[in-house]
Amino acid sequence: MDILMVKIENRRIVIRTMDEEITGTLLEQVERVLQPFGFVKIDQSKLVDIFKADKLNGNTLTFLNTELTCQVSRRNIRNVNYKIRQKQT
Repeated sequence: MDILMVKIENRRIVIRTMDEEITGTLLEQVERVLQPFGFVKIDQSKLVDIFKADKLNGNTLTFLNTELTCQVSRRNIRNVNYKIRQKQT
């Protein structure tokens, strides 16, 4: 992707390439870039590396080899749970 310009317009980021204009929030853009590397959105402001996630208990996500936990929004629980199961196979 050859990026020509990046700008903020009406509180949204706009990325202009040779072929298209991509518009969205900053988190949406970061999610697009990091998704191929295993990052998953867990709420309105967080992405996590699903390969470092251990398990989802209710809406609490725990990580391998750490005490860190994160709350997963109701909207994202199904997707996060699916991704955790998918990585285990």
